Amino acid sequence: NSHRNGTMSNQIRLRGTLPVATASTQDKLVTVIKGSEGRQIRTSFSFDNAFTASLNQGDLFNTTLRPAIQDVLDGFESTVFAYGQTGTGKTYTMEGDISGSFEEMGIIPRSVHAIFGRLEANHAGYHDSIVS
Repeated sequence: NSHRNGTMSNQIRLRGTLPVATASTQDKLVTVIKGSEGRQIRTSFSFDNAFTASLNQGDLFNTTLRPAIQDVLDGFESTVFAYGQTGTGKTYTMEGDISGSFEEMGIIPRSVHAIFGRLEANHAGYHDSIVS
């Protein structure tokens, strides 16, 4: 899952129950349903990965950000952002429950743990600084 080839990886996570959208993790598709019961139009969109609400925070991180962090630590640039309507789970995905268990932490605190864990494993020198 290296992102070194200069392309953008487009991934989606659907959280909660949306009556107008369904996701297929296997097919990496999201299908949006428009219209009423009498006449419905289905449009499918392809992604590099499509995740449902059943995917836990750890598996989401390992699939999406862990490869990007490796690339960054190897000197390549990367950007991660969350986009969507209010109340669709962006904050939960990015931050999670930072006061709870590690299993509920989002991809930002997991990224911090992964970066500093890698630095410690490589015996890289770093120090703490307080800036006010």
